[in-house]
Amino acid sequence: MAQTTSSSNTSPDVSPTPPRRPAAGRRVALGAAALVLGVGAVLGIIAHNHSAAPTSAANPTQTGCPSAAALPAGSPAPTTTITLGAANSTTQAHIGDIIAVTLPSSTQFYWSALPAPTTALQMLAPAGYYDAAQHACVWRFKATAAGQNVLGFTRQMRCTKGIICSPLILEVRFALVVH
Repeated sequence: MAQTTSSSNTSPDVSPTPPRRPAAGRRVALGAAALVLGVGAVLGIIAHNHSAAPTSAANPTQTGCPSAAALPAGSPAPTTTITLGAANSTTQAHIGDIIAVTLPSSTQFYWSALPAPTTALQMLAPAGYYDAAQHACVWRFKATAAGQNVLGFTRQMRCTKGIICSPLILEVRFALVVH
C-alpha cells in the first residue's frame, strides 16, 4: 500500500536573491571618484618631485623662511638654541644670551613669528633667515631682562594655484625663562 506524506509547510520554496549590482549611474560616479583621487595623487607626486630641486638660500618661496637676508658676518653665535622638539618644555637662558629658534624649512610650507608679548627679548635682524647648513629658518633674540617669556610661531601650507591645499595653521610656542 502506498503511503502518502503531507507537508505542513505550505509556503512556497524561496531561494535567496542574488546580490544587487549598483545601478549604472552609481558605477560611473564611483569610477569618476576613483579617477579624481588617482589624478590628485599623481599631481601631488609631480608637485612634490618638482619642488625637490635644489633651493636657493635667499629665496623665501623656496625655503619657507620669511627673510631673504643672510646672517651678517661677525654676528655673535647663539648661546642657546631652541628647536621644534622643545615645544613642550621650558628653556633656560641668562640676561645677555643670544637665543636662536631654528625651525625646519620646506618648500611646502612657510613660517611666521608671532609678535613677542614681552620686551624682555629683543628680536635681532635678520628675523627668520634661512640657514643652509641647518636647512632651517632661524630667528635670533637677545635676552635683555629676567622673566618668563613665550615665543610663538605659525606654520602654514604654501598653496600653489590649481593644487588642493590645506588651510590649517600650526601654532608652536616655546617657553623661555631668563635669569
